[in-house]
Amino acid sequence: ALEWATIRLWLILCIMRGWHSRQLDFVLAYPQAPAPRPTYMELPAGINFPNGINRKLHCLQILQNIYGGKDAGRTWFLYLKQGLLELGFEQSKIDECVFYKGTTVLLVYTDDCIVIDKESQANIDNVIELLKSKFDLEDEGNIEDYLGVRVTKQQDGSLLLTQPHLIDSILADLGLKDGQSNAKPKDTPAMTTKLIGPDYDGDPFNYSWDYRSVIGKLNFLEKSTRPDIAYATHQCARFLINPKRSHGEAVKYIGRYLLGTRDKGLIISPTEMESFECYVDADFMGNWDKKIAEIDPNTAK
Repeated sequence: ALEWATIRLWLILCIMRGWHSRQLDFVLAYPQAPAPRPTYMELPAGINFPNGINRKLHCLQILQNIYGGKDAGRTWFLYLKQGLLELGFEQSKIDECVFYKGTTVLLVYTDDCIVIDKESQANIDNVIELLKSKFDLEDEGNIEDYLGVRVTKQQDGSLLLTQPHLIDSILADLGLKDGQSNAKPKDTPAMTTKLIGPDYDGDPFNYSWDYRSVIGKLNFLEKSTRPDIAYATHQCARFLINPKRSHGEAVKYIGRYLLGTRDKGLIISPTEMESFECYVDADFMGNWDKKIAEIDPNTAK
């Protein structure tokens, strides 16, 4: 699948170089591809068939790739790839979901695409018409909401990437949405005076929400637009197998931080004047815990 790191890279290049972009959607993508092998199904109930058709003796052959098949996604991508190659596109050797044709770049995530051109919107129009000769797709205009990420262009030319809908989903799971709780927002995603550990003797996890599900959503959020919760999320993710109540409290702490920062996100504002900067938090022995050091070497780096 197309990585968000790839998407961010091309968005950065668009800002720095003034390139043009557009968002596309393949309509009912999977059934556009033919069925990969002979497949049959029973006659659906509630439909009247002509005389001579017997439900016990006859069936329907599925001619197109359908949603729900084990390899439906792969079948669609192979069909899309073959079609793009026939139209003159070249597949990237680094990321197989990136395709090139002249000055145009096509980023593909299942049925959602971003088209980028280094020269003009007219070139993008031509590429869209070319794609329509082989695929059924819609031109969705400027990039505003891609894969659940809201893309907002600021007055200074920078881009703000946010995921308010995903944050709302996480807050709803944790019972922190408006009307569910009177919880006050936190200023940090985790306690700054206490580290969480296995807590072998702690109280069992007894919250009504699913720990693994919420961690999954937090992982997607931090990798897409909220790197500020990465450390806290990864610490909580260490205890997916047997979470304790203390781990649930740590996850709710992250939720209370998101409660007050729902509209915050990742700001992409590159310039050609600055070099690459990297900030590292060297923890070294910060996680050292003498009680469990022998059975959990992760307490020290």
